[in-house]
Amino acid sequence: MLPAAAAFLLAGLPAALLGGLAGAVLHAAPPLLARAVSPGAVGRGDLRLAPPLGALLGMVSLPHAAAGLLLTALLGGLWAGGLMLAGRLGRRDRIALGPWMILGAALAWCLAPARLV
Repeated sequence: MLPAAAAFLLAGLPAALLGGLAGAVLHAAPPLLARAVSPGAVGRGDLRLAPPLGALLGMVSLPHAAAGLLLTALLGGLWAGGLMLAGRLGRRDRIALGPWMILGAALAWCLAPARLV
């Protein structure tokens, strides 16, 4: 993430760093809140992955960060719902969100029009 921050600074886009900070906070807040409400709800890996992904998307734009978060929830929810309908997952079972976070971030990065902060 530091090379990306340095690249934005050298390119004369210091506002992108603020967008990165906002994106990191945006992506870190939901898993931290879920973990505060229910300590076993979110794993440490998901907690560690969320801020860097949010920061990278936030450096591009805040709508990218929001889209990545929305796509993560949508894709992970659809996967969990499908597993529940198939009877392979119960209400109390947990799934890893990391793959869905990465896929949601990649889709937001690729599909949304790029607009630097």
